[in-house]
Amino acid sequence: MKKYLLALLYCTIMTSIQAQKITVSGSEENIQKINRQGFKTTLKLPEKTIARAWEDYLEDFGKVESSKGIYTVPSAKIKTLSEKPVHIISKVSEDKNGTTVFYAIDLGNSFVTQQSSQASSAQKFLEDFAMKAYQDEFGDELKSAEKELASAIKQQERRTQETENLLKDIERKKEEQKTLQQKLEDNKKDLEKLEKQVVSSKKDQTESVAEVEKQKKAVEEVKQKFSSINN
Repeated sequence: MKKYLLALLYCTIMTSIQAQKITVSGSEENIQKINRQGFKTTLKLPEKTIARAWEDYLEDFGKVESSKGIYTVPSAKIKTLSEKPVHIISKVSEDKNGTTVFYAIDLGNSFVTQQSSQASSAQKFLEDFAMKAYQDEFGDELKSAEKELASAIKQQERRTQETENLLKDIERKKEEQKTLQQKLEDNKKDLEKLEKQVVSSKKDQTESVAEVEKQKKAVEEVKQKFSSINN
């Protein structure tokens, strides 16, 4: 049961991740007073979360320099984009639609745009980040939900055990009641038997008293006979 619930929980969260549509598009952003062409994606997560995740993501490709929402990697090694190190300039910002990550890839003599041969690789780089960000965020939710589920299951198991123990107590009491009822029936029969014996004993006692009186009279009669002979 526990494994089934965990699997169901995992599927629910994975469905939530997949429901977050990841769209990467070409864009232009003014960073450090320079218009830069690049790519952007918007995520339905807090800016603080995305900023931290984006910086961590970039660190896998080179040393990151950050200041007021601007993240740059002067010498990023991204083999899918270029055999040579590239200069990444990026910005993380938040509005009512979510948190947007924009990044420009400076090849040295040009920026990667939607018309560049590296466009699909540049888009995938951002798509991979977005998917990882969602997975990490929902992964934390999954851990929290798993902990709550484990606690709920433990409580359910405890209450189930309590219920089973109560049912066993009820059955034991029923058996004890049956035993007591049987004893009461036996006692009732014994009492009825004793009452009959008392009635019979009283009758015998009455008859005995009558017999004693009869014998007394007989003795008196014999005494009188002896008395009349002596006179």
